[in-house]
Amino acid sequence: MSAEFHRCPLCATVLEIHTGIWKRLWPFGVRETTCRSCRHTVAIRDARVMGQSFAYWAAELRQHLLNAVKKLPNLPREEALNAMSRGLTNEQTRNIATSESLAHFVVQMCRPIIADQAHGRTAHVEVMILEERGKPVAVGVLGKTSAESGDKDTELLLARIGTDQYLVHLPLKLLGRVQEAQRAQRGEKALRG
Repeated sequence: MSAEFHRCPLCATVLEIHTGIWKRLWPFGVRETTCRSCRHTVAIRDARVMGQSFAYWAAELRQHLLNAVKKLPNLPREEALNAMSRGLTNEQTRNIATSESLAHFVVQMCRPIIADQAHGRTAHVEVMILEERGKPVAVGVLGKTSAESGDKDTELLLARIGTDQYLVHLPLKLLGRVQEAQRAQRGEKALRG
């Protein structure tokens, strides 16, 4: 994630900026380009700033996620499924082979939130360790976009099933497991719904 790409300030899509030899020699240079996704004309300077800001927030999320995942123990598949959510089946989860692939998947799932953060809006992503009987068993990722983007919630549950193998559950509706752990960490009374 150290590479910073030019991104559209409106939709956060990576932009292709072609600067040939004649455009570089031209005294005014290339000042703007058109986004292929949203079809808006974008200034190169704005695209560079958006790319740097997006890369910063993506690297922050990635670092917090990898630090949390390192603390997880290797669990058998059935225990990992129960740790994420009671009654969860294999069909409702996704296997991910490496921690790099896991970080990439989580950043992709939280892309609207990262784009809001890059815009300077009040979106947030929290990575927290879920514990049972004082031992870490899973990692929860809870995010919310800004009001300008519709206040959309994102919840992911992750568990380690091997040395570098993970189970990921992306619930269709919010289970509240991560929100409950978040309240418990803050010292609030955990509510079961």
